[in-house]
Amino acid sequence: MNIGGRTVTRNRKLAVGGAVTMIIGGLVGVVVLATTGPAVGSAQTVVAREMAYVPIDVTGVVGRPVTIQFKNEGLLEHDFNVMGIRASGVKAVDVGVSSAHGSAHGSAPEAVHVAAGPGKTGTLTFTPLVAGE
Repeated sequence: MNIGGRTVTRNRKLAVGGAVTMIIGGLVGVVVLATTGPAVGSAQTVVAREMAYVPIDVTGVVGRPVTIQFKNEGLLEHDFNVMGIRASGVKAVDVGVSSAHGSAHGSAPEAVHVAAGPGKTGTLTFTPLVAGE
């Protein structure tokens, strides 16, 4: 599926917006702003359940690290993907996922990814290089 020039292959993918957050179905919108956003070093928590993510907005500032604690309260493995983002310093800590999870997640150009098994919390840190479109 193509949404606003971004490819979304499953409903657990995340769209990247600019000044306006894109919220489509159960997607989480990521807004990367040029000058304002969360305090430096602050972590944002996204909770995953079957067919839902809370909150539906995650924000970041160009040049400042974004840390997302990805807490899985569901019964299945869940993924958090940011597609179509230019970022540096990407560090993902997947927790409690099976070896069959799939190594292709997050391997696409301009993508960041973290996964968490049921009842586990993964961590994703990255620094956006440009504001969203």
